[in-house]
Amino acid sequence: MVDWLKFYFLGFFSHGLSRQSSARSALNSLLSVFLTFILLFGGLIAGYSASFPSFYSRADEFKEFLYAAFADGNSDKRIDVEVKDGKFAAYAPTENGCVNGFTDGNAYGLNGYVLVVDTRPAGQVFDDFNVRCTDADGKEISVEDYRKLSDADKQKASFKLEYTGKELDVTQKQGEYLAFLDRVADKEDEEYSEKHAAEYAEIKEKRNSGELDEAAYARAVYELFVKAYYPPMGNIETYAAAPTLRTFYMTMGMSVEHSKTFLLLDDVCICSFTPAEGIRIDFGSYLKLKDGVISADGLDSVQMRDNVDGLVLQAFKSSTDYNVMVYLINVIKAMLLIVVAAVMIAFGVFAVCRFGKADPYMKFVGALKTVFSFMLVPAFLVFFAALGLSFALPRNSVYLLSEAAIVAAVALRAAVYCIMTVTENRRKRLTDEK
Repeated sequence: MVDWLKFYFLGFFSHGLSRQSSARSALNSLLSVFLTFILLFGGLIAGYSASFPSFYSRADEFKEFLYAAFADGNSDKRIDVEVKDGKFAAYAPTENGCVNGFTDGNAYGLNGYVLVVDTRPAGQVFDDFNVRCTDADGKEISVEDYRKLSDADKQKASFKLEYTGKELDVTQKQGEYLAFLDRVADKEDEEYSEKHAAEYAEIKEKRNSGELDEAAYARAVYELFVKAYYPPMGNIETYAAAPTLRTFYMTMGMSVEHSKTFLLLDDVCICSFTPAEGIRIDFGSYLKLKDGVISADGLDSVQMRDNVDGLVLQAFKSSTDYNVMVYLINVIKAMLLIVVAAVMIAFGVFAVCRFGKADPYMKFVGALKTVFSFMLVPAFLVFFAALGLSFALPRNSVYLLSEAAIVAAVALRAAVYCIMTVTENRRKRLTDEK
């Protein structure tokens, strides 16, 4: 056991121990790959998680922006936020109680940041979307003309949904929606659909029974109209049967071009900021918080600022599961590249040792086992390097540098192995000749 421990953990530093690799079990190589994966993954996720509070503490412009919106002592401008039943409830001094910095002029914007606060239920606020259709020749056509195309022609045509970020008043054209749905429910009409007719009848029944109030009825009518009139949108819209502002917010908030945003929705917080170092920090997460007040009359500015800081830190903490999954997928991809690189390096070692007559008895499997034995020590070093570099570099840079460092260290150690093997073999030949 002691001999194995010396070989496994010290082989990187000893030529004599590393030469044992080809004669030892291939399970050592599998163990090295597994431990390299664990160390690489652990270093990256630990560094990312540990560095966030430090980055946030140095993001003075971002915090100034948040404090101005949520912790201003002047309640005429301040956005009050509380948590009710585990979800956010925000009250902005605007016409609809919400803020959409992407389309309303960004009145709360400061230091280049965009603010969105809309804590209404995701599936109840709809986007006043546009549609762009083209035929098989690329000529723009109306939605009505698109609907008249045969299924075969629709495969060649295109239907593009464009979100505007503006809220739709579903009662404004309710008469048009109802007129079309009446046709959908008429068996003699070409628009008839048994499925949609049944849904329409159910909506009217729920309204008559009082199960749906007028606002809910208007939303249900609009959603059914969209389902019956337009092509399926399930691959684009996930919150309702019709395009929602939530989808617009999420798309814009997570886009690459918007590097300075803060979105607060009923159960989601999306954040993207740039601290003094100029490194973009972003995350998004669903939140489940304890009920309480974050900003409101009765709290002083210091308390509200502390609550805002706590909200951001808790939001980041809540994104841990998602970040773990992202890093897991990326590290698996990295390990595949590292293993492929190790195989290529092993081929070089085999060629030098076998055909260069440094070790004429070496087999390719032996070269593989030798190269894989060099992974563990670089992985240990990369673990600590990733942890430290995460406080100074973007996470993508840390990821790429960590991957490259392991490959480079293995390649360098393999080159040293080849040089020492060639030198050792040459000395042996000279001694035998004497």
